[in-house]
Amino acid sequence: MNHVSRVAKEFQETMQRSLAPMIHTLEELARNSEYVRLLQNAWLEALPENLRGVRDLRLSALCDFLAEEGIPLYLVPRQSTVEAFLAARDRGAVRALPTTRARSITTDCQVVWRSHRTTRTTEWVDLLEAGLAAYEAGHTEAAQALFANVLDSITFAIPGPDRRRYTNHKWGDADYEHLLEEDLATGLAIMPLWRVHEENWADKGHDVPREFNRHATLHRVSSRQYTKRNALQSMMLATSLLAWTADYGRLPDTESV
Repeated sequence: MNHVSRVAKEFQETMQRSLAPMIHTLEELARNSEYVRLLQNAWLEALPENLRGVRDLRLSALCDFLAEEGIPLYLVPRQSTVEAFLAARDRGAVRALPTTRARSITTDCQVVWRSHRTTRTTEWVDLLEAGLAAYEAGHTEAAQALFANVLDSITFAIPGPDRRRYTNHKWGDADYEHLLEEDLATGLAIMPLWRVHEENWADKGHDVPREFNRHATLHRVSSRQYTKRNALQSMMLATSLLAWTADYGRLPDTESV
């Protein structure tokens, strides 16, 4: 081997040694890219249909929205409305959206009712339809009262231990991770309930809130609480919870619990 060949060989060996860590890194990236792709696919498959096309969807942002706003995103509303909710610049903008998109929201809810009508849910679906009829006739207060009672009935049909874990929550101590350990759908369905089950007691000096609150709707009748916006929110909550309990077998076969 001449001098030039020997130098070339030594240079090649030196380059291979120096590039080995980079090659290893690139191989790891290639393997991890496949892993990331699989994770992304699993994430998308775990999402309900109305969330699968939402661009740049982040789990942390989703959880924050659900828990802070008390607005469900499990199957309802449609993707474009979800995107508008998540892009809203502040709470005022979020609160304005239901009434501006009322027609599509009611349509979305009806689609879910019809696809989740079973012998176990049929009475709830009938009552939700009656609530919608009241809403469309301009009786939004009556509609909200009915939607809230259906929501409560579905909630109380969930067996006791789970029901208490899902609703006995003081604002500010949400354990998102615990819910997400069960599955993503549970988190999407239950997180909004935490917000709307926030305590509201006259003897504790709590003001009647303007945002939808289960306790205030059922026990503190007020024009502050009974609004078109809150009627729509309570309808979405009842719809989402009904679908989740039916989809994941969270209801006993009979009404006794």
